[in-house]
Amino acid sequence: MQQNFKRGISLQDALCDGYRAILRSPRFLHFHETPGQLDDHALACRLSYFIWDSMPDSRLTALADTGERGKSEVLRQQRNRMLNDERGGNFVQKCAAGWLDLSRIDLTEPDRKLYPGFDVIAQQSILDETHAFLATMIRNNVSVTQLISADHTFLNNGLPRLCDISRIHGDTLRPVRRTVEGDCCHMVPS
Repeated sequence: MQQNFKRGISLQDALCDGYRAILRSPRFLHFHETPGQLDDHALACRLSYFIWDSMPDSRLTALADTGERGKSEVLRQQRNRMLNDERGGNFVQKCAAGWLDLSRIDLTEPDRKLYPGFDVIAQQSILDETHAFLATMIRNNVSVTQLISADHTFLNNGLPRLCDISRIHGDTLRPVRRTVEGDCCHMVPS
């Protein structure tokens, strides 16, 4: 950039060339680390970008400075803290959008004859239920098989009115448990 500026190129063009070089650099988009065992700072950085899509906060950095970051129990505590943070909710939503294709929910619509009560509230409730379920699975380190075999979920009044489930009132998501009586399945508040 300085060379271009010295050659008489306008300041704006010289700056644009510099910005272009930065944005094209692989180091701008990717971490450059040497292969092998990660040190505490590299581990903190990876954890933070994985969960928060952002650089480590002061707590992660302080733990990395003391060398405590790499210990299993500290790693577990920080993972849980980060997932419980508001930015952790974004991780769950991005995970669900990518893994379960929930980002495409706006491109689909159930048959109005089969589901006449389906609306944007029910659609948002579907997303909220999935996010709450995944967040609980991640927080409790539950097997992915629970997506199929769980006897519980999270509901608010958006989905039960669509699925003829009674006893769920209010907009707040709450855990509900499935009970089987004969051939019928019922959802009851946990």
